[in-house]
Amino acid sequence: MKVTRRSAMGSFTFSGLALASAIEGVANAGGGTGGSGVTTNSDGGVVMDRFQTDHDGETHFSKCRVPMSRDANGNVHSLGIASKDISFWDLPAGLDVPPHHAPERQFVVVLSGEIRVTVSDGESRSWRTGDVFLATDAGTGKGHRTQTIGGPARALFVPVGDDVDLDAWTVSAS
Repeated sequence: MKVTRRSAMGSFTFSGLALASAIEGVANAGGGTGGSGVTTNSDGGVVMDRFQTDHDGETHFSKCRVPMSRDANGNVHSLGIASKDISFWDLPAGLDVPPHHAPERQFVVVLSGEIRVTVSDGESRSWRTGDVFLATDAGTGKGHRTQTIGGPARALFVPVGDDVDLDAWTVSAS
């Protein structure tokens, strides 16, 4: 298996507006043609797929909603989400990584191509150019399998700090 790390940047923080704009901008730019991209619900929250490990060690998909609020200037954005070591990856055609854990809790933004993840309960979901999802099975449970579909893919990995309560973001077990 060959995975090429394109770049890694030093520690820094995305402001909530920057991260929300980046996620929404990438989703809109790519057309979000995957089975499950970023959407905005009626109260302005950004909703996306997430996979996580339950108490029995199984990895499952759910939806999560990044909370948003309106500031004094009328801009709608999330709170700042600290991140470090953001990296770009080129994933080769035919990539098929056996069950593993995400190295840490992270947003994954598909910049090109298509990525399929199969969680330990057997469910699979795919994301294409412009889609974003949240991988949170870091170091626990049975993990997930990752594949590229139909050719190579490029992705941006944005780690999420431990101070963010991602469980508060979960909206359903879909």
